Amino acid sequence: EFVYTLDVSPDGRFLAATGRRGRTVVCDVPGTRVVATLPPHGDGIFYATGAFSPDGKYLGVGSGVGLRVWEVGKWAAPETTVGTDASGLVGFDPAAKTVTTAPVQTANGVARLVRWDRATGKVVATADVPLAQLWNHTGLAPDGEAVVAYALNAATL
Repeated sequence: EFVYTLDVSPDGRFLAATGRRGRTVVCDVPGTRVVATLPPHGDGIFYATGAFSPDGKYLGVGSGVGLRVWEVGKWAAPETTVGTDASGLVGFDPAAKTVTTAPVQTANGVARLVRWDRATGKVVATADVPLAQLWNHTGLAPDGEAVVAYALNAATL
């Protein structure tokens, strides 16, 4: 399966490989064994992303149709599920109280960023970012506030 993102937990214990449509395999790095295979949220577009929270307690996995947040080590069911296009960005604030999502695709040249309360799945804030086209690299700064998006020919802060 094609892997879209790899992320290592801050303590170096787990590696999360998020593939096509959001299927995620979590491996125990020291033991090199699979500890969980997390199902995708729906059957969205072919982009997906995943990221551990800065404290290593949560793993967020986004796809074209949704976001799921898993408590690390409790893989039976996600803590939070929201229906949003989270195919381009999943990023936590430093305290892991909120998670920010964004799509890969733009609607009329605008990508909507959404900040969610991690525990309740309620929207905390939104921002529209004008982009001329599909973006292919995004990231949330360590402060949990600034988003960097690289669209094929232009960078936007």
